Amino acid sequence: MSDAGLPSGWEVRHSNSKNLPYFFNASSKESRWEPPEDTDVDKLKAYMAQNARKPEGKIHAAHLLVKHRDSRRPGSWKEPTITRTKEEAIEILKGHERRIKSGEISLGGLAQTESDCSSARKNGDLGVFGKGEMQKEFEEVAFALEPGQVSGVVDTASGVHLIQRWVTMIVEDICPRCSMSNAVKSSLMFRPGSNELLATRLYVFLGLLATKNLVTEEENSWSKTHYSSMASIK
Repeated sequence: MSDAGLPSGWEVRHSNSKNLPYFFNASSKESRWEPPEDTDVDKLKAYMAQNARKPEGKIHAAHLLVKHRDSRRPGSWKEPTITRTKEEAIEILKGHERRIKSGEISLGGLAQTESDCSSARKNGDLGVFGKGEMQKEFEEVAFALEPGQVSGVVDTASGVHLIQRWVTMIVEDICPRCSMSNAVKSSLMFRPGSNELLATRLYVFLGLLATKNLVTEEENSWSKTHYSSMASIK
């Protein structure tokens, strides 16, 4: 059995056209999207977690922004004119930070109602970006974060932020019946859709998501049970 938990002769390869992993048997020349029979699921999940591809030199992050009267644009979808001081904004953000780091709520979930950025409607998701695309202070902190980690208060010309670096997934779709929160769906960059192949890919990555604190143990357990009935991996 290989390091990836695959039966002898099988290996994980990557489709550049679809930007997805697939499984290839060098002897038979057979290729397939689903893991072959007798795959060690736990080893495969660990292997995929260590070798998941990310856009080179880029990261995927979300943020929660609190503006103040000295911000570059002191207004938002929440408040046309923001009059709070910078010190008040920092205190508000620290309150949000405590709630997030205590596990009470996710950054994405809180951003929906509390962020002064238009990305609030996407759970604070800023998508994938490289160096030179964000404000310097924001970029330095975002690139220094580990996947899943939430920053402390970050001060930029836009206001004060909390930043969370997300794992850039190579799975494209998710079953719309999934019980995960919208924040989790957004962080995985999934689009609606459902079939056995997609369920299999999701099942493979659930362990990775749990280790990066992007799903709770309850969500992880529920989703694995739900998708294992649909997936090729049993």
